[in-house]
Amino acid sequence: MMRKLLLISLTGLLTLPALAGREERHRAWIIHNRVAGVPPTPQLLNDMEAQLNANNTEGAIQLAMQHPNFLNVVVKNWFKPWSNQAQNMNVQLNDFVALAVGLIRDNLPFDEILYGDHLYVAPEDRLATLGITNVPAFARNNNNHYRELENRSLNWVQAIERVPQSQMTTIADTAGAITTRAFGEAYFQAGTNRRMTRFVFMNFLCHDFEHVHDVNVPDFRVRRDVERNPGDDSRTYLSKCVGCHAGQDALGGAWAYFDFTNGQTQYTPGQVRPKMNQNGIFYPQGHVTVDDSWINLWNRNQNAQRLGWSSSVPNSGNGARSLGRTLAKSRAFGECMVARSWELLCNRKFKSQERSVREQLTAEFMGPMNYNMRSLFASTLNRCVSDEN
Repeated sequence: MMRKLLLISLTGLLTLPALAGREERHRAWIIHNRVAGVPPTPQLLNDMEAQLNANNTEGAIQLAMQHPNFLNVVVKNWFKPWSNQAQNMNVQLNDFVALAVGLIRDNLPFDEILYGDHLYVAPEDRLATLGITNVPAFARNNNNHYRELENRSLNWVQAIERVPQSQMTTIADTAGAITTRAFGEAYFQAGTNRRMTRFVFMNFLCHDFEHVHDVNVPDFRVRRDVERNPGDDSRTYLSKCVGCHAGQDALGGAWAYFDFTNGQTQYTPGQVRPKMNQNGIFYPQGHVTVDDSWINLWNRNQNAQRLGWSSSVPNSGNGARSLGRTLAKSRAFGECMVARSWELLCNRKFKSQERSVREQLTAEFMGPMNYNMRSLFASTLNRCVSDEN
């Protein structure tokens, strides 16, 4: 009997390391598939397993992020829905997606996606070095450059280089994604430019207007095309319409000089686009846009806490870049990037009991990480994969 117990004990001792090894190898497999969308090579799996056995989960994740699929496919497809109203992934590569991916590749602070003077293009000499042919040069009035780059190279991220957006587009008031051609086509075309405000909030602050609806915001910036007595009942305006329009119209002045016509984002400094003041017959006493000034009226009441505005940036200003910076420095921006990264890499939303995890990741992202998305990805995956095991 004693001999049998001894054999069982020895068998258990021999089995534990083997099980531990299989567990770390399984974790490495999960991490790589989440990051790259494909299984790792045997050698890379061994290297990642070694990192995990050394309690260096982030090191294993960083190894996985070196796979070309991470940026060329996974992150690219993550950003594509942000560039169109339908939130459709099945669209062509465009200047916004290239910009977003480029900032991550180069480890630049991702808050600059809303105010940086950045654009990523593939120069002819760089394409020639990589053996990529028949890619049209960048043009302001079409998307051919990015479409053909994606069609002709599985590793298109290798070909792009960062250049000043203002130099390539002649737009002086560049604001990262906001002033790209893709965003102009989706959100500046036709309409009244309110669409741009809404989708910037949706894409980068994770709040649609019903989330920030506040009827207590003063309405002195609501434009003339908004009826104050819809259906012959002013209570509808006071209890519903004003809750969104008071805040968004006060911010929307930042886009006064922008439009999308003739296939390109147009910028006419000092000249308010006619769309900003159209349909003035509905309420002639309403606000008339005369310049590109904006005011943040959502920095009070419940939205002061909900959106977490930073005291380091102004609550008013002129133009797209200044507003983009104010939005990017809000806590809502950080929380949104954390939530989106969690859904991408953990394949689920945060659970209610994970609020402290979300808050910690947000604080790290906006603080020590300095808005570095690769660091955020690594910390995110480290937490959720560890919890799953």
